Amino acid sequence: SGEVDGFFYIDVQAIKCPGSHTRDAEAWVFSMFCFLLLLLLFILINDVVRPNFPVFDAVLLTYQDIGIITLFWFEWSQKISKMFFVFRVALLDVDVYEPTCATDWGFNWAFRLMLSLPLLFAAANAFGYVTGLREGGKAFAGALSFFINAQASLLFYCLAVFSCRHVHPMDTYYYVEELDTSCETESTLVMRIFAAAYLALIGGVTSALFMRLKRAADRDELNTERVLLRYGFMYKTFRMGALWWGVVRIVKQASLVFILTIAWRSPEDQAVWALIVLTVYGFGAARWQPSQLHEVNNSELAGVGITIVVVCLGLSFTSLNNDDGLSDKAEWRYVGYFAAAQILYLIGASWATFRDVWAVRARLHVAKQVNALHSRVVRARRRGRLRSQMSFDLESTEDDSSSRRAWRALRTVGSAVAAMSGRDIGATDTASRRVSFFDASDDPEPSTERRAAAVAARR
Repeated sequence: SGEVDGFFYIDVQAIKCPGSHTRDAEAWVFSMFCFLLLLLLFILINDVVRPNFPVFDAVLLTYQDIGIITLFWFEWSQKISKMFFVFRVALLDVDVYEPTCATDWGFNWAFRLMLSLPLLFAAANAFGYVTGLREGGKAFAGALSFFINAQASLLFYCLAVFSCRHVHPMDTYYYVEELDTSCETESTLVMRIFAAAYLALIGGVTSALFMRLKRAADRDELNTERVLLRYGFMYKTFRMGALWWGVVRIVKQASLVFILTIAWRSPEDQAVWALIVLTVYGFGAARWQPSQLHEVNNSELAGVGITIVVVCLGLSFTSLNNDDGLSDKAEWRYVGYFAAAQILYLIGASWATFRDVWAVRARLHVAKQVNALHSRVVRARRRGRLRSQMSFDLESTEDDSSSRRAWRALRTVGSAVAAMSGRDIGATDTASRRVSFFDASDDPEPSTERRAAAVAARR
């Protein structure tokens, strides 16, 4: 609501439509392209960043919490509001982009598209499975993980449909989130029916998911390939004894969304309840240390602290705006506090991720070297076995020139191979025995009878 013709919006930032095209084919092509980029960004977050980088998974979880806090009814300044689109992207909220170059946009459109987005992701993953582009387990995990990761936004839109305020001069109810859209329409009734069904879907799918994980835990199946591939995103980063921490994360975000939609009349009440939720969650995270990685636990605790700072900044902006107004100097000071906290948090998370990736690369490099050494040992032992067999066969036959020439040629090739591998043939068997823990059954020792027969033949 409140859009200006000739502009599209990234959260609250108005940007002029390219070529001043509005409501024409070029504007539709541009809007569809922007939506495609947004969906690709959502896929990158959901299928690449969060599953593979646990520290940045904690960062994105923090950004989702901050995204909910930025929707509280604080009197945010215009300067700091321009940075909030990052948190809306982390929330997987489609309303971060408003395609007002091509069409009218409002809460009703955002509601429909947001609730259909998990279904689109499920259809895309199903198409990938049918066409062979994705494995069945990965396709299932991709669809389910998006539904869980976008649950805060889905819950917000479902509850916002029921949140209306009474405007006395016109004696009409309007959406709290969009003051120029009436709640007393037929479309609102239909949306509320869909919202109630979707709330039941969220509760049913989430409950079924955790019941499935509980059964798998009772049967000791959490580490099986099938369960880990399909549901591992919910628990694989947690230590034993804290596999239930995913439930706590969902309850925390659901609590913040309930505070946002129910206590909208008083930003101070919103702040108090949010601080209670975040403090309890922070104490729990510090007490149980749920993740297997120390860096992830630290990132999550730091994220809780930064979210509390954002709540305090929102209260400060609201207090100053309600008193004598916010001076430009004070506004820049608070923006500096906010930016400094975010930059320090991202630097720490990036450094922890860099160290983790470097350690994984080092482990993979060592594993590659071990595999190469194993292959060389197997080949060397096989060459040593062939050499022993050929030595026995050649020396026990007639003393003809062709056999001796073959034997000399074999020795020459063996010497060349030994020189290339950095050791002589005589040391091959000894070296292979030293590393026989790789594959002790690959090359059995020549029998005592065969060695005795070879010595007799030489005599």
